[in-house]
Amino acid sequence: MEVPEGKWKCPDCGGFVDLNEIVCPNCAVQTHEEKQEEDTKKTVTDGSWAAKFMKGLTAFLWIGGLLAAIGLSLDTSGYGTTFSFSAFLIYASVYFILGGMTLCASELLDNVHRMAKDIRQIRSKIEE
Repeated sequence: MEVPEGKWKCPDCGGFVDLNEIVCPNCAVQTHEEKQEEDTKKTVTDGSWAAKFMKGLTAFLWIGGLLAAIGLSLDTSGYGTTFSFSAFLIYASVYFILGGMTLCASELLDNVHRMAKDIRQIRSKIEE
């Protein structure tokens, strides 16, 4: 049976409920919109393990890169220790750019993960 316009079908009791209703009057199941909002919140907070790994790698590149840039900018070949600011800027820029690229990749992985999850939800609703 087709769902009438302006209504949604309750998954528990099968009754047709007006779209403006918050809960099903027959069995008190929450509306379709509220379930979608809850699913969206879960999807946003639930990321892929690869994206979490990439975000950790980003933090490592930025913090470790800053320390590496300081270390690589010290020159101890001559008398005493000197600090090359131009070398520091070059090394720090490289690590900053690598960290930014890694952060972009992690965001891409998160978006792909969300899209795959949304596609699975749509397929399951179509198959119902």
